[in-house]
Amino acid sequence: MKLAILTPSRNRPEGLYKFFESINKTISGEHEIDLVIGIDNDDPLKQEYRALLKKMKSEVVNKLHVFMAESDRKLLAHTWNSLIKYSSADWFTCGNDDEIYITPSWDKILFNKISGHPYKLYWFDDGLQHGNHCAFPILSKEWVKTVGYFFPECFHHNYVDTWVFDIATKLRVTNYIPEVKHLHLHYSIG
Repeated sequence: MKLAILTPSRNRPEGLYKFFESINKTISGEHEIDLVIGIDNDDPLKQEYRALLKKMKSEVVNKLHVFMAESDRKLLAHTWNSLIKYSSADWFTCGNDDEIYITPSWDKILFNKISGHPYKLYWFDDGLQHGNHCAFPILSKEWVKTVGYFFPECFHHNYVDTWVFDIATKLRVTNYIPEVKHLHLHYSIG
């Protein structure tokens, strides 16, 4: 199976690199992982991102593949949805340039859990919301095709994750994976 981590970034190449490093160091190597990065054409640090892409590609191990897509600036949900086309993954999750994966072989744990369950929403312990809220949903390509999007594009920025989590909660198809830790270094916690 294959997972794509859809990751918009703007003005934070250092954070993006830390995110990449955490993925690169913690994946098992048993599964294909695509890190699909989206940047804006008008990002003042666009050249730094391009140089960073070369650096990341030279450092990848195991079965990690890194791609970068540049486009006009748009709402965040639109960006996440547009990044799907750059991967042939079976599963998708959103990534952030303020996120760090901690648990070794987290991909192996994930794929052991999701086998045969394409219409469930999965998420890891992000160090903030734990099992109370899914800030980084993991959804199958079947889910995305059926619903028509990864994230709804009716919100300007916030609550796209809440929308998806609410749908899954009402359908009783949520699956929290507490043994996988990743940190969301959210601005609200400093």
